[in-house]
Formats: sequence, C-alpha cells, structure tokens
Amino acid sequence: MRSVVWSRRALLELTHAIDYLAQRNLPAAQKIEALIIETTEKLARRPIGRPGKQPDTYEKLVAGAPYLIVYALADDAEGGQVQIIRLFHTAQDRE
Repeated sequence: MRSVVWSRRALLELTHAIDYLAQRNLPAAQKIEALIIETTEKLARRPIGRPGKQPDTYEKLVAGAPYLIVYALADDAEGGQVQIIRLFHTAQDRE
C-alpha cells in the first residue's frame, strides 16, 4: 500500500477549511475532515482518480463533501506515495 504525504500547501488548505467550518458548525467540520482523510486513505489503497489539469496529476472528489483532492503518484522502495498537492472546495476557482 502506498503512503500518503501531504504538501505544506495542501495541509494549510485543509487546516483553513476545517477551521472555517468549525467556527460555524463543529460537528460538520469534524465530519468533513473525516471524509477527506478517509478519501486519502482510500487513495493509498487504490489510487484511482481522473486525470488532473496539470501534467502527472490526478483528481478525486470527496464523496459526501464539496472538496476535490489533487494528487500525484510517486514510486519508492516501500510501494510508493500518494502525494496530496492541493485541496479545493468545489465552488473555488482553481486558476
């Protein structure tokens, strides 16, 4: 199974999204965070997603939450990595 590695930018985007939600609805923020983490864990087991807008990237929608994970795959001696590059709200402009 691949390991999941978050970029600094993606971690900041996750933190900001969860902090924003938690100020308004803590249970919803906790649920969204769990769904995002669950999706990345599923990608570690089976990294299927559609081709991304950038070369060598992929995108995976988070089921049950309005978020999109942008990731890349890297091979290493331990089976590889899923590198989480960005996290977007689906209403967010990604340009």
